[in-house]
Amino acid sequence: MMSNVGSQMGLFVERKRAERALRESEARLKLAMESARMGYWELEVDTRKVTRSEGLERILGVTPGSLKSNQADFLAMVHPEDREKIRLRAERALQTTEISDSEYRIVRPDGSIRWIAGRGHAIFGSDGHVSVLLGLSTDITERKQVEEALRDSESLRRTIFESEPECVKLVAPDTRLLDMNPAGLAIIQADSLDDVVGQSVLAIVAPEWRATYKELHDQVCQGERGVAQFEIVGLKGKRRWMESHAAPLRDKNGSIVAQLAVSHDITDRKRAEEELKEALAE
Repeated sequence: MMSNVGSQMGLFVERKRAERALRESEARLKLAMESARMGYWELEVDTRKVTRSEGLERILGVTPGSLKSNQADFLAMVHPEDREKIRLRAERALQTTEISDSEYRIVRPDGSIRWIAGRGHAIFGSDGHVSVLLGLSTDITERKQVEEALRDSESLRRTIFESEPECVKLVAPDTRLLDMNPAGLAIIQADSLDDVVGQSVLAIVAPEWRATYKELHDQVCQGERGVAQFEIVGLKGKRRWMESHAAPLRDKNGSIVAQLAVSHDITDRKRAEEELKEALAE
């Protein structure tokens, strides 16, 4: 009798330990998901009933339990431009059990817009059919804001690059032209960037000045800034004097990937210097 009671007591203690371990595990998971701004949802395929975690409700900006357990309330919160895409993906998931990753916007009750990344998984029942669809949602608004800022920054840099009145060019370590702004293309008499991109810039440097230009280029590719004057011969034969101020362009790892140069047309200055020399000689 005592042995039986002891055995039952042992089972009771083990069960309580297991329950406590489960609660602790759930608490840790909940904390981790909240820290990562994540939430989950569960859709019962037969009844179309939706269950959402408190974390997801916080992401959506709604009072816990205020959303109905259906898809309609959630779809109403999806940004109008993304709503049809999400609705079609949900229907396809119910019909084919294929749940693709997606990124979309939601409009909170306060009018603020948040970006959500969603990922789903299908659970099959004993009959081999899908019984439940599980989804994990993450608030990626900050990431999207950074991406947009980078795009705006790139657009700003491109605008400055294209509107610069001096010749601006990017030259690869092997002297291939990577990019040149419209002012530079006009100076070298190129109708479009396609006429010269990918070709060695040495082709437009006057033969007697190629060694000078190559010395500047090598200096920059070794990590130093430099300045040089040389003559170029445009694609249509016009010669110009250029003064190039060059610096190395590095990637995020610090490796030099190109020469960035701003070149000034100093032809008039050079002509004036020659005329002055001739006058002084006379």
